[in-house]
Amino acid sequence: MFLGPLLQILGLNIAGIVTPGPDSFLVLRTAARSRKHAIAAVAGISSALIVWTTLAVSGAALVITTHPEVLAYIKIIGGAWLLWMAYNFAASALAQFRSPTPQALADPTAVLGSLASCYRQGLATNLSNPKAVLYFAAIVAPLIPVGAPWWVHVLYVVAIIAESAIVFSLIAFFVSTARVRRRLVAAGPWIDAAAAVLFVIVSIGLISGGLGSLLG
Repeated sequence: MFLGPLLQILGLNIAGIVTPGPDSFLVLRTAARSRKHAIAAVAGISSALIVWTTLAVSGAALVITTHPEVLAYIKIIGGAWLLWMAYNFAASALAQFRSPTPQALADPTAVLGSLASCYRQGLATNLSNPKAVLYFAAIVAPLIPVGAPWWVHVLYVVAIIAESAIVFSLIAFFVSTARVRRRLVAAGPWIDAAAAVLFVIVSIGLISGGLGSLLG
C-alpha cells in the first residue's frame, strides 16, 4: 500500500535531480574543483530538502500554494538570492580569466570558499527555489497515502532525502575523479560564467513572476 507510491515519488525525484537546474549546476561547478567542497554543497541541499519534504507530508506545502501572495514573496526572495549567487559566479569567472595561475594549480578554497560556505550555498540555493514548493505540493503530496500513520510520513521524508543525497553525491564523486576533473578544470571560468547566466535567467523569471502575482 505504501511501497508503490513511495517508488513513484523516488522515481520522480531522480528525474528532478538529473534535470539541469540550480542545484545540479552548483554541484557540477563545485565538484569540478574539489570533491569535499561538492559534498559540503550536497549536504546543504539535503538539509534544505528536509524543509520541503516536511512541508509536503504535513500538508503545509499545499497551503502555501493556495495563497498566491505567500508564494509570490517566496519567489521574489528566492530570485534575489539566485541573482546574488549569479553575481558571485560572474565575479569568480572574471577573476579566473584574469588570473595568471593555471586552474589546475589554483587553490579550490580561493575559488569556492570554505566548506561551510559551500554548505550554506547548497542550503540557500535549494531553499530559494520556490519550484520545490510547487513540485512537492502538486506531485509528491498527492501520492502520499491519505490517513497514513506518522511513521510512513517519516519514511517518505527520509527516503527522499537519502535518495537525493546519494544521487547528488554520486554526481559529485564522478565529476571530481581525476580524469573528469582534468577535462573540466580548464573550463572552470566558463562553467562559472554559464552558472551565472543560468542563475540570472532563473532569478529574473522568479522575481518577475512574484511581482506579477502581487501587482496583477
